[in-house]
Amino acid sequence: MRIGSVPAAIIIAFTSVVIASSSELADTTTSELKKIVVSATKQARSIHDIPVSATVIEREEILHSAAKNITDVLQFATGVQVKCPVGMGEGVPSDIMMRGIPGGLTSSRVLILVDGIPTNLSGTSFLLLNQIPLEVVKKVEIIRGPFSSLYGANAFSGVINIITEIGDGRPAVKLAGETSFPFSAAHNYGVEGRQTGMNFWKESGELTYWNISAVAGGGNERMDILAAGGARTAGTYIFSDSAFVRNGDRKYSKSAENHDYTDYRLFLRSGVRLHENAKLNIHMRYLNSELGFGKTQTTPDADILVKGDNFLAGMYLDFSALENLHLKIGGFGRLTGGEYFDRADSVTGIIVPTTWDVSSQDVQGEASAVYTPSDVVSIIAGADLLWSKITFGALKFRSTSEVRPGEKEIVERFRNAGMYAQADIKLPYFNVVPAIRADYHTEFGWMISPKLGASSRLLDHLTLRTSYGNAFRAPSTLELYSDMVVGTYKIEGNPDLLAENVQAFDCGFEMDFFKGVTVQSNFFYNKMENLITIDFDEKVINNIVGNGNLDDARSFGVENEITWNPLRSLKCSFNYTFTESENLRYEEPLDYIPRHKGNMTVMWADTLGPGVLRFSALEGFAGRRHYADWEVMPNIKSKRVGNTVVTSITPQFASLEPYFLTNISCSYTLKNKHEIALEIQNLFNAEIEQSGGTLLPGRFASLKYTVPINF
Repeated sequence: MRIGSVPAAIIIAFTSVVIASSSELADTTTSELKKIVVSATKQARSIHDIPVSATVIEREEILHSAAKNITDVLQFATGVQVKCPVGMGEGVPSDIMMRGIPGGLTSSRVLILVDGIPTNLSGTSFLLLNQIPLEVVKKVEIIRGPFSSLYGANAFSGVINIITEIGDGRPAVKLAGETSFPFSAAHNYGVEGRQTGMNFWKESGELTYWNISAVAGGGNERMDILAAGGARTAGTYIFSDSAFVRNGDRKYSKSAENHDYTDYRLFLRSGVRLHENAKLNIHMRYLNSELGFGKTQTTPDADILVKGDNFLAGMYLDFSALENLHLKIGGFGRLTGGEYFDRADSVTGIIVPTTWDVSSQDVQGEASAVYTPSDVVSIIAGADLLWSKITFGALKFRSTSEVRPGEKEIVERFRNAGMYAQADIKLPYFNVVPAIRADYHTEFGWMISPKLGASSRLLDHLTLRTSYGNAFRAPSTLELYSDMVVGTYKIEGNPDLLAENVQAFDCGFEMDFFKGVTVQSNFFYNKMENLITIDFDEKVINNIVGNGNLDDARSFGVENEITWNPLRSLKCSFNYTFTESENLRYEEPLDYIPRHKGNMTVMWADTLGPGVLRFSALEGFAGRRHYADWEVMPNIKSKRVGNTVVTSITPQFASLEPYFLTNISCSYTLKNKHEIALEIQNLFNAEIEQSGGTLLPGRFASLKYTVPINF
């Protein structure tokens, strides 16, 4: 009999409470102090003092979960919906959606920062989140609501800032190795028609997930450095024998052949103190990845592949010019390249393997100043300038490298300049934070983004907050100019696209109760205009999918979160988000936005013998989600209005079943910091269709061993 996910999680939680009731948490467990948030105001502030809804995921929660990527961490956060069509793979759009604002086929409406540096590629929608090793992440700040007033484009529905560790203390190295080999071999043993003898072990090894990583760091009052590197490969990132696929209303399984993934990651963060009031910070990141995405089903057959390279280097100088004036100046450069091996029709109408490439170069410079004339007022002002160049290669036939007739290389350049100012005013009973930003984009002209927030801390137990603001998202050059081929469909660029806009309001409270109970509740409302979506009018002609500013939409709902620390060794949290969304054009829910979404987390840690035993269980639920299925021929209706025949085209809408997802992790850390961990994702092997046509990976278990080396 299969055990349901919800009862199992309840049993796990109850068992943890019973075990923890007779023990105390070890010294290595992080205590719940006032959390400090940087991203909401670009200044370090207590979470009680910011006028926005925020969630902070701490290092202990990240390292002792079953997460493999940042997206694994985010999918259990309050009000966040993740849609990642390729599991751990990199190189195709991964949508991170908040507050009922959808993602899109070629768009990203959440701004992702790493140490304040944007990871959203200016030319495309791709989010390169795998380049950040979880081992170096200190915390993740999730700021819900629009924030173009500080960050400009892409901060449409919120900001996620991944803050990494800073090297400290004596030099030390931490090595880690991870594998799913015992579990992959056991699974392979049960497969009909498997290999035997040595071929069985070879085949099992090829299907296995392997991950090796190293983190080195140290620092003193003059200099700090933290470096990390790693390589990983998965013979099948879906962790199953076959991939579940939807084609319209039909469901079928396809071979897991060529569903492998490999990446290589390098990370460096360093700081040099030039003077007691000046510090130079250096950031470097590199990612090389290759993703297999099945077969072309052509003659001859070929692999569908996505290959990518991403390199970023940045340098920032922080210094205090005066006692109450702090300045920051610097910038970054980024080089990105990608190759896409897929299929398209030839001049004879036969589908054949093709290749397409894209590259971009971004350079951004910025400067900011924080002026604090008194304990009552703090003012931050700044400016940034982005130069970007993107090159879309011509679509070529893979066998001959000849350019497909009618295709050509496209090179585009643009600039965006922004200026912003924000005041943090502390009045007797509440804080007021007004902010405004002006952006000038070479494609769209001026965009103004105001925001006003207020918060009040009452009796040290209750925080009230509210905010109102506008935000925008500038279309990517992929949406504007690229003619991207996906399978047998061509996504045609539209140079006439307008910037998207959202007006947003929210209000809520946070209350601290007795015995470590904290309750948060936030109401939000978004009015969206000019959303860029698939233009189904173009779909009818020659399988061309166009982009257009077609949709106005709205979303509103309530986010609720409860955290409970009944004992020093135990932390429990539960969050539930209700979202009502509507595409005003079609009077349908927005794509992939669940009306109901909830998560439960139980984390327990205690001393056992010479070390610390930790256990975590995460249970996630997402309700039914609807989406416009552009791969199915839309409904075409014609009616006569006077002497004119008017044709209306409406997409076919599909829905995905609700799902439960259970992840667990168990680790044991010796006093010398050696650690062994068992991590299991999708414990009950639930069949979860996270996006139309693709299943979330099945049950996946791995063993991880970490070895510290101190000098």
